[in-house]
Amino acid sequence: MIFRGSSTRHGCCSNSFLGACKRLKQRKNLIQTTLGELVAALTEEAFLVAEDEAEANKLVANVLNDLFARAEAVPNTWH
Repeated sequence: MIFRGSSTRHGCCSNSFLGACKRLKQRKNLIQTTLGELVAALTEEAFLVAEDEAEANKLVANVLNDLFARAEAVPNTWH
């Protein structure tokens, strides 16, 4: 699975996470990963900044929602 996108500020971001959200918003990367690896990595990071499990889960859900909503189609053929 290949995604090209950027992260934005989410409603459930804690204040300590806002700086990271802003930096990610400005950065665009091409990342090749599986959906499971993506969810696991997001969950790990969310638990570092969230106040509780519910906030961490909301953060992961919002990041995934934003990522898929903004993802551009990447062609599967070489140019």
